[in-house]
Amino acid sequence: MIKENLEILFANNDDVFVAGDLLWYPVQGNNTIRLAPDAMVVFGRPKGDRGSYRQ
Repeated sequence: MIKENLEILFANNDDVFVAGDLLWYPVQGNNTIRLAPDAMVVFGRPKGDRGSYRQ
């Protein structure tokens, strides 16, 4: 529900990516450190489907 509401909130901003339960790799070169936040908002990235997000 939080993710869906964030998508509605940022629907008119093409450079805001909203995801939920998406694997996120915060440390470059270390794929053993990964998180899956309930909701994630990334400013400056285009919308679209992704299987994971590398910071």
